[in-house]
Amino acid sequence: MRIKNISPYGELDVPLLGGVVEAGEILEVDPEHAEALLAQAENWEPADAAARAVAEELNTDPEPAAAEAVPDPGAPAARDAAPSHTEGSEGL
Repeated sequence: MRIKNISPYGELDVPLLGGVVEAGEILEVDPEHAEALLAQAENWEPADAAARAVAEELNTDPEPAAAEAVPDPGAPAARDAAPSHTEGSEGL
């Protein structure tokens, strides 16, 4: 499949590909490399139908569920919260 370097910085040194890719250059890559590079949408765009399919799949993948489970370090823990009292519950 084919992808194009659209980086705003011009040429890119891409160790994954073993060299420098010129600004605007279109190159043939295998599906695994295409997936890794197209995930960097600010630097790469698909240049054929196969690469467009990979890019669309990347754009439709949901965010990892693990990211939702990470607690906010700035939020108080439930055990640290002050006990709440409702009116008329004293002495029960």
